[in-house]
Amino acid sequence: MRVLYAGDVAGNRIALVEGNWRWGALTKPLQSWFVGPRGAAATAMIRDADHEPQNVAVSRFMPADPGLRTAGSGAVVVVSSEPANVQLTGPRTKENSTTTAPTRAVPSTGPGVYEITVDPWALYRLTINGRANENGGMNTVSKK
Repeated sequence: MRVLYAGDVAGNRIALVEGNWRWGALTKPLQSWFVGPRGAAATAMIRDADHEPQNVAVSRFMPADPGLRTAGSGAVVVVSSEPANVQLTGPRTKENSTTTAPTRAVPSTGPGVYEITVDPWALYRLTINGRANENGGMNTVSKK
């Protein structure tokens, strides 16, 4: 088992782990996202989402408790096997009958790692190397 990413973003501790997971006699390679409150020990984190190994893994997190969903309590994390151009568009705003959706670069925090704090209730579009990301779902983070 390898930890591909571990970090604190907004109020969340997030980790991406790759390994061979066993279900009885069956073994399957998987990447799994683990989440917990900021600063949580590995034993306090929960397994949130699984997928087959990918060169680019993406996830968006928000607090499970709607009462904890405040501005800046969500997170987007991209882990790439090589450098990438990661852009986040949104949320949309309307001013004087004009709707705009600003685009900004998602900062790299290490080789192949991109993370940004977002508002959990807002809609965003994530592009990686000019292509819209279809795999980055919304994951909820348990705040126990």
